[in-house]
Amino acid sequence: MGKIFVRERRNVGKGAGVPRFEIVAVTGVDLKVYHSHIRKGEVEHIAADLGAEIVYLPRGEGEGGGEGDHAGGRKRRGGGRQPRGRRPGVPPQGGGAGERRTPRARHRRPDAFDRPDERTIDWSLAEELAFASILEDGVAIRMTGQDVERGTFSQRHAIFHDVKSGARFVPLQALEQARAAFEIHNSPLTENAVLGFELGYSLQEPGRLVIWEAQYGDFINGAQTIIDEFLVSARAKWGQTPSLVLLLPHGYEGQGPDHSSGRPERFLQLAAETNMRLANCTTAAQYFHLLRLQAAVLRVDPLPLIILTPKSLLRHPMVASSPRELAEGAWQRVLNDAEAVQRADQVLRLILCSGKIYVDLMACDICDKSPAVAIARLEQICPFPEDELRQVLNAYPHLQEIVWVQEEPENMGVWEFVRPHLERIIQGRWRLRYIGRLRSSSPAEGSSARHAMNQQEILSHAFNPQMEISHEDMLLVKKT
Repeated sequence: MGKIFVRERRNVGKGAGVPRFEIVAVTGVDLKVYHSHIRKGEVEHIAADLGAEIVYLPRGEGEGGGEGDHAGGRKRRGGGRQPRGRRPGVPPQGGGAGERRTPRARHRRPDAFDRPDERTIDWSLAEELAFASILEDGVAIRMTGQDVERGTFSQRHAIFHDVKSGARFVPLQALEQARAAFEIHNSPLTENAVLGFELGYSLQEPGRLVIWEAQYGDFINGAQTIIDEFLVSARAKWGQTPSLVLLLPHGYEGQGPDHSSGRPERFLQLAAETNMRLANCTTAAQYFHLLRLQAAVLRVDPLPLIILTPKSLLRHPMVASSPRELAEGAWQRVLNDAEAVQRADQVLRLILCSGKIYVDLMACDICDKSPAVAIARLEQICPFPEDELRQVLNAYPHLQEIVWVQEEPENMGVWEFVRPHLERIIQGRWRLRYIGRLRSSSPAEGSSARHAMNQQEILSHAFNPQMEISHEDMLLVKKT
């Protein structure tokens, strides 16, 4: 059995109360991405996927740089400061911040392209590569949001600060190939005002990719008036064509009602007359291609783009993509189960889902023991990808039932939007079932333990061929 060596980080500041861990080394397993700021549960998830044993190192053993450094240049516990060589994207001179506190992920980036068919591109690198290629194409980018410069989950680091001089360095502004401007700014927690400004900016600059990112997806609640009155209805009311991009972190991970949902159901309730695109990407390559697509159609097919972005999956190995997938791939609105297609004659149940729940399903122990089950993902929800979905359904000749699985309550998420579309496509040929949480006034449970219990029940029922209509705690399994 292989081993994963892990050390707890010394968190300071806002996240000091939540233990975070860093993968220091591995033996006997092939780990593509060395995560540097993850929870204990994520470490256990990775170890389970690789069939490896976790070895927890004492603090200070094998310690390198990162969040544990102190701004004043004091020595680390267990050793002095170690100089590091310069890497692309790090200030060439006077870069105290770059030399000492540059995230380790950035130091690994130059090696990401050495193995074109291995999953070495994580979510944040895919985003930066998309931005760089868009700038090279001559399309300017404006990005604002709540903690957007660093990224809510410390994943972006778009700006470096010299701790001695206070100088700022923006790698995308120093890109030699760029033929357009890049700007990025943290915005205050006044969503209604900021979103109104960014919406107006996108209308006045239709050739610029304008992006706003929420710190957590449900913070979009504070701008509901702008969304209802202007963003999604501007074309119908005044013939305006906004192309604003919203990045809304979304996913049920036991963080409670106020940090789980980007409220996709509210956007989908307003979806009509092709007035928006809404997507929930499950791979870094898909995110890369979607951003590039939005930039390419700014003038010919402008629409608001709402992307439900990941949180815990930002550094997850199942979400990472290969360089070849970025270089040779394209945006796909539906992703079929490539493995299940090889055994299509055995498939009796097709699970349809979107977003993070797909990774949970694939990581479930029951998945490998269920040859009669295939899992397909709707990467784009709106406009509904009917043609692509028909192709998926026709790929399984002995299909008996279709199951929509989601982690959101029944009255939230995307179920109530996709159901009439699915019923029209199915036309009684197969049974249609729903598995997810019961209808609820609250987006999520207030207890992480209760969340974990319900999440496990959803996964168990999704692969259970003998499931019956039932109500268990907050779980709902039913026929339509």
